[in-house]
Amino acid sequence: MLFRSMTVATLSEQDIRDVAELRTTLDLLALRSIYADPSGARLDRVAAAWQQLDADAHDDDALVRHDAHVAFHRALWEASDNAMLVRMWPAMEANLTLAVAEDQAARPDPSRVRTQHKALLEAIVSRDAERAQRALIEHTVGNAEEFVELLRDGD
Repeated sequence: MLFRSMTVATLSEQDIRDVAELRTTLDLLALRSIYADPSGARLDRVAAAWQQLDADAHDDDALVRHDAHVAFHRALWEASDNAMLVRMWPAMEANLTLAVAEDQAARPDPSRVRTQHKALLEAIVSRDAERAQRALIEHTVGNAEEFVELLRDGD
């Protein structure tokens, strides 16, 4: 067997922006379904994912922090109980994992992730759809743009 080389997948600036735009759109779709649940059980599932992220935010193991971060975003889609979103998640998670891993390597501050997701959760649990939409856009698109600028500065 001959092994020639190994490459690590990376996302281009446009990939990062495209993933952020798609995620925002689909996160908002998930959020509408979550808010449509009169029992509040769907919203509780998102809050439980936040509790795990909060618990793992200062773990010494970067992989534990990464997994909790990605699990929070997965929980939003899963809590929607939208079967298509749940089926689409693995493709999104692959791209999100790349972006989050690169971002965490460039900005390894665990408190930043915790603070951002706490603010996002607060907007979501407020049940104020406009506030939650602004928070999702700021979180997803804003972070993508900051990350793109960080990558440019590193070149």
